[in-house]
Parts: sequence; C-alpha cells; structure tokens
Amino acid sequence: MRSVVLSSIALGVAISGSPVQAQTRIPYEKAPYNDTVIQCGALFALLADGYEEAGEKGKSVDYQQKFAKQLKASEEEFESVGRRKLEARQNYQERRGILATMMEKDTQMTAGLVRFCDQKYPL
Repeated sequence: MRSVVLSSIALGVAISGSPVQAQTRIPYEKAPYNDTVIQCGALFALLADGYEEAGEKGKSVDYQQKFAKQLKASEEEFESVGRRKLEARQNYQERRGILATMMEKDTQMTAGLVRFCDQKYPL
C-alpha cells in the first residue's frame, strides 16, 4: 500500500512539477489581482517624485496622473475579489521599495521597465 501511495506522489510530482503546485496554481488570468498594474503604478509614483526633484514639473504631473489611474484600477480590482483597498495600497508601497532599490542597481533594466509601462499604460 505504501509503495502505491509513494508511486502516486512521484507520478504527481513528475506531471505537475510539485504536489503543492498542482493544488494551488492559479492561471494568470484568474489571479486575484494583476501585478503588472501595481508594478507599473509603483514605478510611475517613483518617476513622478524623481521628475519633481529634478524640477521637471510637467513630467512629474503626468506620472502622478498615471500613478493615480493605476492605484484606482488596483483598488477596484481588489474590491471586486473581496479584498480591501488598503491591501492594494500596501502592495504599492512594497513594490515601490523594491523598485527604488532596483533603479539604483540596474539602470538598463529600469529603462526597459519604464518603456514597457509607458507603452502598456499611456496617459
């Protein structure tokens, strides 16, 4: 009996990659929220601050508007799946910290992310 159970587990791991993954994996389109919205929104907030510090008020205002749009979309999405707006805001703060560190360490990757987000979420 024990060997049958172990064989079943081994087969499950071989097919799915891991027994936990087979039970908990959620398809991207059905995930509880779209992380791209949050990632780009957090980037827009950082860019708004950076442009303001650099004295480029016009660009700062543009990115503030983009951030506000992404934050609103995330809050609405969170509420639609029974989560609180506060969770969306907390996710933004977390991503903002991660992105700020990344921006200092990898400017090439940051530039690529800015291009991606600007194209995906125009004003």
